[in-house]
This record gives sequence, C-alpha cells and structure tokens, in this order.
Amino acid sequence: MVDIHTRLADPFFNDVVATVTDGVVLLDSDGTIVFANPHVTELLGYESEALLEQPIATLFPNRGSAPLETIRKQAASSTDQRPRGVECSLVHESGEKIPVALTAAEVDDERNQYLAVTFQVTGNRTTGDRTPQQTDSRTATKIEIDGRPSVFEIAHDDFEQEVYEAQLEALSDASRKLYTASTKTAVAQISVELVQTILGRSYAAVWLCERDEEVLEPAAASSPVVSSATDDSAVTAIAPIRSGTIEMEIFRDGDEQLIDGYHEIDRPAHPEIGLEKRLVVPLGEYGLLTVGSTGDDTIDDSLRNLVDTLASTILAAFDRLAAEAAIRHRSAAMESSMDGIGISDDRGVFRYVNRALADLHGYDDPAELVGTSWQVLFPDGEVERLEREVMPVVLEEGSWRGEALGERADGSQFHQEHSLTLLEDGIVCVTRDVTERKSWEQQLEGLNEIARELMSGETRDEIGQIGVEAVENVLDFEIACVRLFDRDANRLRCVALTEGGQTLLETRAAYDLEGTLAGRAFRNDETLVNVIPETDLSEPASVFENSSLHVPIGSYGVLSVLVRDDEAFDGSDVHLTEMLAMAIGAALARADRTRLLRTQERELRQQHDQLETLNRINAVNNEISTGLIAATTREELDRTICEHLVESDFYRSAWIGRIEGSGDRIGMAIGVGIEDSYLDAVTKTPLSRIAGGTVERAIETAEMQVVRQYHVTDINGTGESDEDVEAIAAIPLMYGERTVGVLVVNSVRDDVFCEDAIAGFESLGKIVGFAKNAIKSRELLLSDSIVELEFILSDPSVFYVQVSAELDCRCEFQRAVPIENGRIITYDVISGAEPADVLEVAEDTPNIERARVVSKQDGRFVLQTVTSRSMVRFGLEMGTTVRSAVAENGEGTVIVEAPQTADVREIVTAFQREFDSLELVAKRDREHPVTTADTFRESVANRLTEKQRAALESAYFAGYYDWPRKITAEELADSLGVSSSTLHQHLRRGNWCLLSTFFEDSA
Repeated sequence: MVDIHTRLADPFFNDVVATVTDGVVLLDSDGTIVFANPHVTELLGYESEALLEQPIATLFPNRGSAPLETIRKQAASSTDQRPRGVECSLVHESGEKIPVALTAAEVDDERNQYLAVTFQVTGNRTTGDRTPQQTDSRTATKIEIDGRPSVFEIAHDDFEQEVYEAQLEALSDASRKLYTASTKTAVAQISVELVQTILGRSYAAVWLCERDEEVLEPAAASSPVVSSATDDSAVTAIAPIRSGTIEMEIFRDGDEQLIDGYHEIDRPAHPEIGLEKRLVVPLGEYGLLTVGSTGDDTIDDSLRNLVDTLASTILAAFDRLAAEAAIRHRSAAMESSMDGIGISDDRGVFRYVNRALADLHGYDDPAELVGTSWQVLFPDGEVERLEREVMPVVLEEGSWRGEALGERADGSQFHQEHSLTLLEDGIVCVTRDVTERKSWEQQLEGLNEIARELMSGETRDEIGQIGVEAVENVLDFEIACVRLFDRDANRLRCVALTEGGQTLLETRAAYDLEGTLAGRAFRNDETLVNVIPETDLSEPASVFENSSLHVPIGSYGVLSVLVRDDEAFDGSDVHLTEMLAMAIGAALARADRTRLLRTQERELRQQHDQLETLNRINAVNNEISTGLIAATTREELDRTICEHLVESDFYRSAWIGRIEGSGDRIGMAIGVGIEDSYLDAVTKTPLSRIAGGTVERAIETAEMQVVRQYHVTDINGTGESDEDVEAIAAIPLMYGERTVGVLVVNSVRDDVFCEDAIAGFESLGKIVGFAKNAIKSRELLLSDSIVELEFILSDPSVFYVQVSAELDCRCEFQRAVPIENGRIITYDVISGAEPADVLEVAEDTPNIERARVVSKQDGRFVLQTVTSRSMVRFGLEMGTTVRSAVAENGEGTVIVEAPQTADVREIVTAFQREFDSLELVAKRDREHPVTTADTFRESVANRLTEKQRAALESAYFAGYYDWPRKITAEELADSLGVSSSTLHQHLRRGNWCLLSTFFEDSA
C-alpha cells in the first residue's frame, strides 16, 4: 500500500483533484494542512505553499472556536450515512469572510489517519460570522488512494445553476432588443437596463469612443452611477474616461479586467463613485461596458460570464449599426452598384476599379485596369455600340442602364447588366454578370427534374436521399442532411446525408427541437440562415461554426445545408433550397397519401389522378419553355398547349382566346376537342355570357376561376342517385399586369382542379402570357419584310395631340426607351411653342409622370417624358413598333410597323379600342433596308485620308489596339516615320471618320 505522501506527490492524483470545482484540503491528525487543491488558494487568496504546515484554524475567522473538533465530528458522521454539510465562514487573506458549506471524511493509509475536508461557497461574501447550519444539495466525488475509494463531499447549489441559466436565457431573449436598436445610445441604454433587471447589478455604464480616441463619453449609465458621479441627473454630466486612466488602458489593450479595491488604485476614472470593484469589458473599437460593486454584492465567475455574453451581443449590435452607417454614407456610385464598380475620368480612363469589377473581367488585381481605357472591357463591336448609342444618352441624361457584352482578360465574353452615371469629371460604371441567370435557369430545370424524381420516391428515406443528392448535384453544396420528425421520440431523425456530411453529421442522428438550429427552424416553421451560436453556451446550438441554412420541410422535418469556410450563401441559394424543400415536402406528402390510399381504393384513384394532373401541368410548363424557342407563331403555341392538355384524358376540351384592348369580346380563339362553330360563337359573345361569366371573372380578377355543374339522375325511382359533374376552369394568361388571353379547360371529373392543380395552372398562365408576348416581339425583330400601318388620330387624351391643339405647335416623335415597371422614356422634337408652356401642359396630364427639356436649338427643343401609358408602350405590347409620329393642329399621324405574320385587322382593332378618333389611312408592305459590310467599308474609305488610313491599318495589324498592347504609340510612330503627336492626330481623326460613318449610317 502506498502511503498518503507518495500519493500526494503523484501527478495523476493532483490532476484529478485539480478538476474538482470546490475547495479540498487534507489534514493530519493534529489538524495541520498537508495538501490544498488550487481552488482553495483561488478562493482564499493564499499562495498554495503558504497554507502547507499551517493549522486548519488559520482558515477560520475565530481561531479559538476549535474548528478541528467540528471537522472530526463531521467526518465521524459521514461513515454511516450520507453526510450533511455544515454551513460556516472562512476568512480570506484580506480579512473578508466567505460563507461555505463544509463536509469531511476520514482517509487512512498503512501508517497514519487523515481528514479530507471539502467546502463550497454558499452565498455572497460578508463581514460577519455565519451560524453553522445544515444544508443539503451535496454530490460526492470519489478519488482512489492506495486502491481504496475515498469520498470528498462537494456541495453544488442547484438553485444558483437554475438562476444562472435563467439569467442566460433572459439575456438571450432580451438581446433581440439590442439587434433592433436604431442608435448606439439606444443599445447602451438597453444594455444598462439589462444589467440592472436581469443581472441584478445597480452600477453599470456604457462608454463610447465617438470622435476623439483619447476620450470615452458616457452613453448610458444606471441611476446609482449618475447620482454618485454628479449632481446633475443627465448621463452626459458624468466625467468621461480620459487618456491616462486605467479604464482607458484596458480599452486600448482590448482585454477584460476586474479591478479589485477600485477606490484604492492609481488613476481610476471615477473615484467619486465609491466602488469596491469594477469589471471593465472592452467593446471592440466602440468603447467599454463597466459593472461595479460597492461591497454589498460580488462579481463572481458566473456574473462575468453573463456580462461577457451581454458584451458580445452589444458588440454585434454596434457592428450592425456601423455596417448600416457605412452603407448610408457610400458614394452615389456605390449606391447604384449592382456588382463591379469602376470610375473613369473625362477621357474614359479608369482611375478606380473595385475588386468585383476586376474579378468579373478576369483580372488578378484591380490595379491592372487603373490607368486603362474602359474600352478594354468590351469587344470592339460592343465599344462601337456603346459609344454610338449609350454615351450620348449618358451625356444628355446623366445616367444610363441596360445590358452590354463584356470581355474578360482571356478573351471570353459574357453578358452583363451595365449602369452608367455621369459625374462632374468622369463616369461611374456599375456592372453585374447576368450569366447567373442562365445558371439559375439550369438550376431551376435541374430542380424540376428532381421534383419529378422525388414524386417517384416511395419511402421517406428514399425521398430524403434524392433531396440531399439534389443539394450536392444541383445546388452544388457538399454537406447536406434531411431530418424527419419522429413523433414517437419527439426528435428530428437524420434519414439522408451527402457523402461530405457523413463524418460530420452521422453522430448527431437525433436533434432536440429546442437546442439546435434545425430544431428551431422546424418548431418555428421558418428558414434560419447562418446563425452562429454563442460561444459560451454550455450546449452549443449547432455542431459547426460554419454558415448553415435550415429550411423546414412543412410538418415533416428540416433540410439542412452547411458550407465550407470558403463558401457562403446568397439569396438565390436560400430561394432554391426553399424550393427544393417544398418539393421534398410535396413528395413526402404524396408518399404519405400513397401509403394511406393503398387501403382505400377510391381515394387512391383520386390521389393518383391528381398526381398525374400535376405531372401533366408540369409537362405543359416544360412544353411552353421549349415552345418559347420552337414556336414560330402564337397560333402554333396556343394549339400545342390545348393539344397537350386534351391528350392527358383528364380534360375534354381546351381553348385559348386572345384579349386585345379593353373590349368585351374575345379577339380570336383556338381550341382542341371543341367545335369550330363554338369557337366562332365565342368571339361574338360578350364575356359575361361565356361559361356562365367564368371567363369574365378570370379576366377581371386576374385569378383562375373554376365552376362545377352537377347533374343528378334518379335510378329506377329507388331514391338512389348518380352524379355527373362538369368542371370548367378559366385561367388568365398574364404578361406582367396585363391580361393577353384566357385559357378555358373543360373536364367531366371533379378532382382535376384541386388546390395544387390550381397553383400549377396559375403558373402556366404566366408562362404562356410571357411566351405569347415574346413571340410577338420576335416576329417583328426577325422579319425580312414588314407591314407599315399609317394612322391619323385626334384623341385628346394623347399628350402630343393635346399639346399641338392647345399650343398650336408641331410635335415629332424621335425615340423611345423602355425602362423598368412598364414605363417608357420618350424623346420628341417640339417647335412653335415655348418650353414652359409645354411643361405646364405635361404637368396637368395624368399619364405623364415626368417631363423636362433636354436640349434647345433654332426655335425648337427636345422634350423628354416618362409615361406608363402611351401609343409606343401599347404598340410594344401588341408586338409592333411605332416608327414615327407627328402631331399638328390637334391631329397626329402615326406610322406603326408590324411583322408580315401579324393579324393586321386585330392590330387595327386593338389600337382603335385603345385610342379614340383613330383611323387607318394606309397599309404598306416594306422591306427592311440593309447596309452590307462592303458598302460600309467603301463609305469609310471615302472619308479617310491616306495618312489616316495608313495610321489606322498599322495600329490595328501591329497590335496597338490589342490588350495588352503589342506595340506602344512611340514605337508605332517610329515605324511610320512620324512624331507621336502626329500619329495620335491621324488616329483620332481616323477613328472619328469611322465612328461618324457608322452612327450616321445607323441613323
């Protein structure tokens, strides 16, 4: 048997005892301390060596009270039954008295007998003695000495733990106030209130570093702090924390510090408050949180943990406010930014390029672009287009936004959205790569395929596996997990993992509904994105510190996606994941229904039919997507849709009618499974009388309408009856907010227009509306020849007819530019009237949102207007283009171009319904004028001098226009035998000839 001294020298023994959170001392038979664990020295302030060989009475405030006898009695009582702790007080080295619960046990070795004494703090430190009392709530820690277990009784206060957890939870709940606070002062005031109400500390304040880094101003303070520091009740009357104080040093060091004996230290910031202790917690670069003690209360580890938690929340709130402030103070270029940003001077040379723009165009460093022309970011043809069409608009209007074709450093090209804003000395360009749209469409197509595959899954595990594979293969994230709710265990059970998530997630197969992000997402039925748990929580809410996304799958469970350190989520990722979760939920719902309907034959048939219906609608959607490219006419598109519906056997007939203008008739109808005579009758019947008014309601409400008719027949007079049903659905075909047609479907089954089917049909209506308008536009764009329609109108609601009538002037249409939200910017030349008079008329015209004069010359001026209703806008919706329009003396002449395939009568009728007093006066067939490349080259050559052409050809073939340039201007000038200034003059004039020829020919 090893004696006790050998055991005390054993490192393993010391490591074990060091883990005990309560004080442990070992006494010999005379009551002399032969061992004390680290917690004793921390609790009482002694050095560990100073306690050895000291009598146990040294630790008690009244050394004549014979504490050794009490310890021996306590040890003797512990041999037969579970000991009960004796409450008493120990004395700190500073003289402060500490209430503890004391237990003891006898420990023997082969030669001597020892007493093992343990004690735990039971309350706040005081200056008076405590009367020994019995206390409960003890747990035992066993340590083997010489192979024999010895028991150290350690007191644990469950109530304190409950209070701590309650305070922590209260802080977590209250932190939402901090996240929503709108100012730093509000954050500070809420924080001080939380310290008082939740942590129970009266002396608290928040100090902020605003403008002067040498001073921390008081932002909020509790009433005791204010009243102790100043006679004024205002927080601002408190003296700030200045340079040279210990608080300022803590702020600069960035490390939390508890200052003992605050009133006795050198350089305190606020000695007048009379604090015993002051906990100073830096809040990053923003300031400090201070919590003080006057001696009536203590600042222990649990309080410091709670204050640290609060400080982390305050810092997060300040970071959020700082980020919002940074956004508000960005420049105008940053405000309009979609992605990459560049600023060029008045010569078109970049003087600033951000990282996003450099990355977008494939450059390693933005510095590579600084000092170069903006033209290096575009192919030559696009540069010409931008200079011809866009730059004049920027110079005249101050801004432009549209699409352009960009070029990367490696020569590859990509489509981009481009925004230009004119500055006093240059231009701000903002660029966004729209190739993501194609990626988005591919992902949508992939999800559509996954949706069909999910619908084929029969078990929950199979559906879950399809879902996580879709995350990996379609959404391109490696770590994903599907957890489904186990009602019996009240837990979320992992049913499917990606390969990348096997090693990370399989150990957490069951997830508590309260303690994890996935559980919270499921319980609250809301998506949780990138929520990182507090680092000081005893049980973290998430297994990982990486960004994560948790999307509820209805009432079935949660789809979780985690990213690597170098990945992040964006809005499209969240949206696509939510769509996948919806598809998984729909598949799980279908699987549940299928299992249920196996026992109910009739219900099985109905559900199966609904599923087939939805699949057919999805197939129609796919046909429309393909038809948008393949269909050459609207009639072909309409017939394809109707045929596909009727072939499903769920629908008896289907027809599509066009809606043109604001009339009460169908313009044209195409159908399948229905007589031509009925379709003819439809075009002549008021909308209110078609299908019992269903079509009219669908057009008016822009929502799908369903009506059912039941025919009941008595069988053989027995009272039993059979029901036949006829269901008619009218689906509006929408292009934006405009109804361009209506799809009417007829069925003799009651289950084909269920809730899910209605949602699919409404989506179909939007797709068809978009496709019909796209075909209209494409017909006009791709036509080799056109139909030119000339109208005369005197409709006073048309602004330019009204202006010419009231002001006796001439208005001539020049150009129209479609902008967002269905509006049009129009440019017209007005002569014979004063600009102020025209602007006054425009201001009183309801359809004109804005009007301004952009240029004046020779008694006429160019008027720019923004309107949401105009003949130009209506023409675009009809698939036509207004080529010219002139108004004089209250009468306008308008020339409209339409494709050869267009129904001219339909177009004319639609225009006449939309505009009063409009008359078609001429219809002409005209070919599109074509300028060949040879003709253009000849025109340019005729305008260039020999020297200009020689300079341009040499520069082009020598690589002067390449990027990077293969020859410098000086080298090129030497090769031609001219000076650099002469070379630049030839190039400048040659480029002007080239561009002017191009622009003038286009005009």
